[in-house]
Amino acid sequence: MAQFYRSSATSKYYALTRPTYTDDLYRTIMKFLEPGSIKQQHHLAVDVGCGTGQSTLPLAKYFDRVIGIDSSETQIEAANLDLINTTKDIQERLRFLVGQSESMPLDNASCDLVTVGSALQWFDIPKFFAEVDRILKPSGVLATYSSSFEGIVLKREASGEISRCSQSKTRTL
Repeated sequence: MAQFYRSSATSKYYALTRPTYTDDLYRTIMKFLEPGSIKQQHHLAVDVGCGTGQSTLPLAKYFDRVIGIDSSETQIEAANLDLINTTKDIQERLRFLVGQSESMPLDNASCDLVTVGSALQWFDIPKFFAEVDRILKPSGVLATYSSSFEGIVLKREASGEISRCSQSKTRTL
């Protein structure tokens, strides 16, 4: 994917034309975390394949720290430029990193939420799921969504088992 977004002009066009997701989507995702989670802050959310950050920024409402990861340097540059237009609070809690979905610079069992908005098709799926398994906390959630395919929410139970919680069209959320 990084090869496709090598040009800054391509990343700028992408940022201007990419659809955003609704607040309902994020509220629905938050319901899968611990009960009452909509009202409490969680520590770390990671948006993988974040592009220019349209799917990353809304997570700052719910988390102490949010990291957007994308393999394209120009996408991350564009995300960081957009970050300048946010509040100081969000700028301090949100970071964008160049990295691979299959090998993220995160500690084991450190993430409450891993999201993928319209990027899953670019990943090496088995390696990505192994990486999510490594970084996701017990009771953490993986949520994938897009405007063109069905979204899936997976939750790690306290026992370590992964269960499918939901599958629905994003546009109905």
